[in-house]
Amino acid sequence: NPLDKRIEAARKALGLPSQPTFDNQGDAPATTTEPGLSSTVMPQLDTNQDGFVSREEYMRDHQRGATVGDIGTQRYMQRYHRFDSRFRAADRDRDGRLSPDEIDAMQGRRF
Repeated sequence: NPLDKRIEAARKALGLPSQPTFDNQGDAPATTTEPGLSSTVMPQLDTNQDGFVSREEYMRDHQRGATVGDIGTQRYMQRYHRFDSRFRAADRDRDGRLSPDEIDAMQGRRF
């Protein structure tokens, strides 16, 4: 930049130290990735501590008891199918369990 060169020449003529330069590549702090969803979900859902969330662990945590009667049973089944669908969508390798990477890949979608 010609203006910077003129300012630097004037500083040198006055006997002042040169203008400090900002190195935006070297001074920037290393970027850290924020912990994913698995860091908060895994301790709660992984009851057997094997590092994965099985379908049974997932469904046990998300299901409530059915209310007596046809409407209660119908709502229970709707909830079951909804959570089963979410589990299947998250289980990308179709092994019947969710790894921390699969949970993090959901990126905030409803779990």
